Amino acid sequence: MAVLATRRARLARRSRPVVYHRLLVPLVGDCERAVELACRLAGESASSIDAVAPLEVPLELPFEVPLEEQGQLARSLVAEARAVADRYGAELRGRIVRTRHAGVAVVEEAAQRESDAIVLAAVLAGRSGERSSFGSLADHVLEHAPCRVLLLETR
Repeated sequence: MAVLATRRARLARRSRPVVYHRLLVPLVGDCERAVELACRLAGESASSIDAVAPLEVPLELPFEVPLEEQGQLARSLVAEARAVADRYGAELRGRIVRTRHAGVAVVEEAAQRESDAIVLAAVLAGRSGERSSFGSLADHVLEHAPCRVLLLETR
């Protein structure tokens, strides 16, 4: 009888919808679908959406060096993410973060903001045996994230 009750409890937990209150979307590459998914999830549960655009500073340069071209791209990614959120009626807070490694910045942001999930768009970079690789950012986030990661494969 106890085994049956345990199975029922496990099934009940599985059938409950997962609710995310704090979502984080890294604004890298083709991230529009990730922002759209975050907006749909936020609409279902009045979640907050934070978007972070990592501005990677190469190791051979001083950390504070001006990166005008990359900065402009990051600002446009934040503006595009806000426009997508507006179409869904969602509120999105965007910010640009200077970093040496985008994956580290995303994981740190998720921890600082106590995110329930990271919604990440990534391109499948390759497959090695049983393991798939989505590139250094996605691989780092998948391995070190302090929360769930919803990964959208893009092309």
